[in-house]
Amino acid sequence: MNRRQAMAAIGASGLALTGEAEAAQPAPVLKVSVVLPELYGLDDKVTHPATLRNVGYGLRFVVVVENVSPENVYVWNEGNSEGHGTLSFEIEAGGKKTVVSRVGRDWSKNILRLEKLVPGGLHTRVVEYDTLTGKRPQWEAFPFGAKDSRLDVTLRAVFEQKKSDGDAKLTPWAGRVASSD
Repeated sequence: MNRRQAMAAIGASGLALTGEAEAAQPAPVLKVSVVLPELYGLDDKVTHPATLRNVGYGLRFVVVVENVSPENVYVWNEGNSEGHGTLSFEIEAGGKKTVVSRVGRDWSKNILRLEKLVPGGLHTRVVEYDTLTGKRPQWEAFPFGAKDSRLDVTLRAVFEQKKSDGDAKLTPWAGRVASSD
């Protein structure tokens, strides 16, 4: 905006702000990342690039939730009913968008626990996206195609916790945060 436009805006209604000033957004509290490690040979050459099908041969990857705020943050431990379903994935594969969530389960023993993330602290989750024969699946089917197929995939991890209804001493973080594409 030049000086003449600014004077016209002020003269018209006392004070007017144009689209250049945006409302201040609150600083993020958590950051989510998907980690796909590359595998190297002893000659320092990549033997398997960072892809979902080649990760560690165990067909898994890691999701990291980081506290990027200056305060302690509490997140639900994934080993109880509150934390079990807090991670999901938005996936685009072959032009089709899909949301993959954790498979529900029965809780014969359900001890609610929180994990404390100090500033800069990390919370990690190993995601086994291909279930081994004879093992109960923990996730809905990921749309990655057959084991040796080559399919371009966009994967976003979404960490979301609902507002707690309890009146406990500690208040878990509530909100939704997603990794970058």
